[in-house]
Amino acid sequence: MAATQAMKQPATQTTERPVQQKSDTPLIDAASRRWDQFSSTAYKLEGFLKKAVPHGFNSEYLLRSGIATVKQTPDLLECSDGSICACILKAAQLGLQFGGALGQCYMVPFKGEATLMIGYKGLIALAGRNPRIAIPIAHVVYKGDDFDYEYGTRPYVKHKPHKKTDEPLFVYASVTYTHTDLPSINVMSWQEIIEFRGKYVRATQRSPWFDGVKDPWQPTHGMKEMARKTPLRNVFKYVPLATDLQEAASLDEYGEMGIPQGLTLPEGIVPPPKTQTENVKAKLVEPAEQMDEAGPIPPANMADWQSDANPAR
Repeated sequence: MAATQAMKQPATQTTERPVQQKSDTPLIDAASRRWDQFSSTAYKLEGFLKKAVPHGFNSEYLLRSGIATVKQTPDLLECSDGSICACILKAAQLGLQFGGALGQCYMVPFKGEATLMIGYKGLIALAGRNPRIAIPIAHVVYKGDDFDYEYGTRPYVKHKPHKKTDEPLFVYASVTYTHTDLPSINVMSWQEIIEFRGKYVRATQRSPWFDGVKDPWQPTHGMKEMARKTPLRNVFKYVPLATDLQEAASLDEYGEMGIPQGLTLPEGIVPPPKTQTENVKAKLVEPAEQMDEAGPIPPANMADWQSDANPAR
């Protein structure tokens, strides 16, 4: 009796493995088809990117950085190809690289659409290319630091850090220009930063600088990056003769607020969606193309089917 049970046990184990492998196959195939669909669409951008990128930038490299970011963020494949490709195209036009060590811009999925977010380093990179901007800076002021500032006709910021505590009090940004000694400044208290965070809950849930903590706005490295970018973006929105900076700052603000960014694509990259009439026609054509074992499905009127099968000579 024991020998009989021992012989039956391996048979039970062999029947479980094929069932598990078979259940995973459709999911893998669907993910592979979705990736193939996106990548074939994204590579249609190659010709447009060569004409769109700023002078001195490699269009192929910027395209690959966008595709790599989608591969590293599987949730982006739930977004439309049009919104993803529009983000890649706009980032290339600004000359910004996705993710990686530079972290100049990011794509964030939201309600089936990809949103372009400009990082702190991306804003600094754009400012560095502007011949009118001398020095852009943004820092966090901690308790115990010497700090003073003033708005008006002679604005200034004075900050001497002492690194006594990790308790943040202020965040400021200052941009000096080559043609004047008057800087543009923006100062926000830490309480204002927290209130700003509260208005844009989506940014806390999908933060590009997520540090692995429950709330990325806590005083971690990610929180500091997000806080420094906020006043810097406020300054860049009003820098004269800097359309790329103003556009990047506005796009990033719209992304955090959940406002449509209005990014577009050239015609031919993504096929237009089918109209309701086309979908109805497709459903009507499907039964006519079905085949059973005996051949085509006969129509409801058998006399018509017989006359079609034996036409008069």
